[in-house]
Amino acid sequence: MELLRINAELERLEKNEEWRKAKDLLYHVWENDKTNLESLLRVGTECWYVLTFWERIQSDNMTREEFAAPLTEVKQYGEMAFRKSDSFLWVFGYMISLFPYWFDDFDDDIYKWEAKGRSMIKEAYQVNPENHIAKMLGMSEESDEYQAVCRDARAMLCDCFPGDSAIEGYFKGVLSRGLL
Repeated sequence: MELLRINAELERLEKNEEWRKAKDLLYHVWENDKTNLESLLRVGTECWYVLTFWERIQSDNMTREEFAAPLTEVKQYGEMAFRKSDSFLWVFGYMISLFPYWFDDFDDDIYKWEAKGRSMIKEAYQVNPENHIAKMLGMSEESDEYQAVCRDARAMLCDCFPGDSAIEGYFKGVLSRGLL
């Protein structure tokens, strides 16, 4: 029940473009139970989303650092606590491979960081071969089995992203890409 309340509040805050409050809500939930992987993923993806769409959202009176610092914090914590979690690996691998410079510990070697992200995605599939999202993200679109893997991944989308928050909408849209 708590998660549903948080999801409804999160969606309301995002609709009103109250990004700082949304991040603070999610960070508070994670901070109260750092062993909760879902909470870590939610605050991490929220921060990443805001940084990624900074120019498109209402970002007045906010700084990128307000979102980059907690993004880096949860990534570093996740690397220690959830290193063998396929969910952590593919979500953060995806975010790192696309925009590594959003993380405070980025060292300007974009190729190294993109490779790190791709490696995390590959490892997610090795940890859990049933994770079709990780498999899809890690394979070439030219592969003969790509469309079949995309269909399998699509079946996982509603379980992974059950709500209508901004990040859930983003991932549902992006991960459905092979099914158009």
